[in-house]
Amino acid sequence: MSRTVQRADIRADNPCMSSYVGGFARPLIKERRRAFRKYWPLFGAITAGLCFLSAAGLRLALGEIAVPAWILGPVFVVAAMGAVKTQLDGTYLLESSIEAEGWTSTDLRKALGPRWYVVDGVSFGAQGDVDHVVVGPSGVFAVETKFTDSTMDSHTGRTLVMSWIDQSNENARRVRLLLEHNYGHGLDVSAVVVVSGTELLTLSPNVEGTQVVRRRDLRTLTSRWRDGPVSLSPEQVEAVRAALLDYRGLREDFERS
Repeated sequence: MSRTVQRADIRADNPCMSSYVGGFARPLIKERRRAFRKYWPLFGAITAGLCFLSAAGLRLALGEIAVPAWILGPVFVVAAMGAVKTQLDGTYLLESSIEAEGWTSTDLRKALGPRWYVVDGVSFGAQGDVDHVVVGPSGVFAVETKFTDSTMDSHTGRTLVMSWIDQSNENARRVRLLLEHNYGHGLDVSAVVVVSGTELLTLSPNVEGTQVVRRRDLRTLTSRWRDGPVSLSPEQVEAVRAALLDYRGLREDFERS
């Protein structure tokens, strides 16, 4: 990777850069949808049959009325089968995670305000990507977004949360090494997991609100960031942001080629 920032000015991050949100999940969704294509004839036949049965049943039940209310049956079936399809092809959680990443990105930008920057989708190739890197006067933060609708109040749920923390710590380490080795910025990078979806189990005090944050509590965390001791000058903040944008652009060009 280049050690000089060359193109950050034309790759400036902004709230409209939704293409960088969910960059790791999107290829997986495409792959699973391609694999599901062989089941489309059967899936389509089942959907068509259910539409016919629902329409016929409502027509018999409601009789001849001015407004064809029986059409609600097929509409409901199509909507329900669309939801079922995301479960069958394995894309439900991936799509939900992309949506959750969008929520986190928007929430961070709204809560932090000026002098803070959010760089979405910093990819490390096969090692995955960092959902959001936040840069501001009080430091650099690697933020992972997780979505779950499972019951987390169990040993399995606690184990899953700890795996999220391990992942976020590893991604923070990658960002730190990237900034140090490629761009000459020797900085600490803090790891944070933002969770959307179901309520989490009760976490220990050293984890809750610091390493793992429920989306509803994200504003409290960002307030601590804004009010925290200043560790980066405005020039350093701009330089780190520019480095991240430059790396993201270089990585994007590499992966496309």
